[in-house]
Amino acid sequence: MKLAISNIAWPHEDTPGVLDLLRREGVEWIEVAPSRIWREPVDAPPGEREAFVRFLEEYGIRLISLHSLLYTRPDLGLFRGEDTDRKTTMYLQKLAELGADLGARWMVFGSPGNRRKGGLTFGEACDGAARVFGPAGDAAAEAGVTILIEPLTRAESDFVNTADEGIELMKRVASPGFALHLDAKSVAEEPGEKTGLLRRALPFFRHFHINDPGLAPLGSVATYHEELGEALRRSGYEGHVSIEMKTFPDHRQVIARSLAIAKRFYIG
Repeated sequence: MKLAISNIAWPHEDTPGVLDLLRREGVEWIEVAPSRIWREPVDAPPGEREAFVRFLEEYGIRLISLHSLLYTRPDLGLFRGEDTDRKTTMYLQKLAELGADLGARWMVFGSPGNRRKGGLTFGEACDGAARVFGPAGDAAAEAGVTILIEPLTRAESDFVNTADEGIELMKRVASPGFALHLDAKSVAEEPGEKTGLLRRALPFFRHFHINDPGLAPLGSVATYHEELGEALRRSGYEGHVSIEMKTFPDHRQVIARSLAIAKRFYIG
């Protein structure tokens, strides 16, 4: 497995210092919430996109994924009618173009506030979501990017809470540019043994977030990282594991400690 970390773990103005820390720690990948870089990410000019890639290259860093996709657009989302479906599809297509320009392979769709199904059944919600993710996924595939649905805990979302539900949605969408992402805190909440769960999901999931509840510093709340790291290895997963946590006042120290925990339990 390869280790990455999301840029939500540090203030944007300290990016050079954190990238230098990552280089010293032997970490070559980051994941990006693009709104941390641009006020409206899809409006980022081509020159700024190219400059950001060159900036990362100076530190030996590459970008693997985008997340927090709809952070700047609370007006968009699923299950809000045909007009919003169309606008959300178009926005995801533009984000896929941004991701391709930045070298990203994945776009993680978490966005709990933009996917509330309310009174819809799970099947009805899958059909509605497919009307957005189908054409958006097809466009993403053409750009060389894949949109990944992220199962979230029931405390966070009422739509797609388990790996199996994510797989079912993936099958309904049936697009080459749409697949599954897994999240440590939601996998930990699922009942039963984790290696078997991850083996069943292995053909479908492409990326993995390692996080604590509330996006606390890694290992400060959760007790499941050793179990999940071992389960991922036994499942045969060889992709990226990306640290997802909030920014804290002593962010460099928190990042250094979290990298050590991730290396211990996930990289081995």
